[in-house]
Amino acid sequence: MITVFEYVGSLGDGGAETLVKDYALLLDKKLFQVKVLTIFPAKGITSNERILMENHIPIISLYKHNNLFIKVLRKLLKNVIDSWMLKILITRHSPSVIHVHMANLYALKPISSFLKSRDVKLFYTCHSLPEKFLGTGKEKEKASVKTLIQNNSMQLIALHKDMKKDLDSMFDINNTIVINNGINFKRYKPLSEEQLESKRNDVGIKRTDFVIGHVGRFSQVKNHSFLVKVFCEILKRKQNSKLLLIGSGPLENTIRQEIEELNISDKVIILHHRSDVNQLLRIMDVLVFPSLYEGFGNVVLEAQVSGLTCVISNSINPVCILS
Repeated sequence: MITVFEYVGSLGDGGAETLVKDYALLLDKKLFQVKVLTIFPAKGITSNERILMENHIPIISLYKHNNLFIKVLRKLLKNVIDSWMLKILITRHSPSVIHVHMANLYALKPISSFLKSRDVKLFYTCHSLPEKFLGTGKEKEKASVKTLIQNNSMQLIALHKDMKKDLDSMFDINNTIVINNGINFKRYKPLSEEQLESKRNDVGIKRTDFVIGHVGRFSQVKNHSFLVKVFCEILKRKQNSKLLLIGSGPLENTIRQEIEELNISDKVIILHHRSDVNQLLRIMDVLVFPSLYEGFGNVVLEAQVSGLTCVISNSINPVCILS
């Protein structure tokens, strides 16, 4: 049995975290024992956490608590202490493979020799534009990639061919592999009229409402502030419009304040940690996705499978346009 660490900072409801959940659920249990590794313990709040817990996938963490002492300690000695805690967990669980997601390679670089001595194979999936994750201002993470490629033969994974070219060029290699993001089409089947009506009632939407939807973390890259301004212009032309925002994140309160200042609170619905996004897409009339950049944009793929018209920014790689 091969033990695999799927290493991600947290288990929010974002695209990278959802992919980690899918790896954990779908890898062959006869061959692999998958354990999801996070910085802090899961609280069972997000949909990805709940799904993993319900399926008895182990979620282990570097720290047992997320208290003030730990926060101060990590602020001062993050690289050192995270690497030390990671080394302890590797010794305890003896993974054969560590698959790293997001910006967490800094913790592996200091223990590169230790990993090599234990013959731990490393994989790294880049979930965003390489320049954003590993370019200017991300020198430490980029240096970690270089070290782990040279010392540990770490395998880079891209989400599409353009990303592969960027990664190969950035690290002077030619072996980055592409694993396309995918979804289970069966989850996105049409709903009956009764199911649609029930789902609308559940979130407070009328049959006559024109629903503009968005799915994504409340962060700068998702461009919610611009989306809200666009919605205000739509309201001037179509007064029965509703804006349905699905997600959570650090800028949620900021966006809520903007919505209140624009006096459109009664027209905007915000939902958190939903495991029924596949069904919520069915009650939308259009998906608007104005991200400043995306590694892939899985939501656009999900929306197309759901039969939605999608209005997306020109910063998103056309590889996600399939319908």
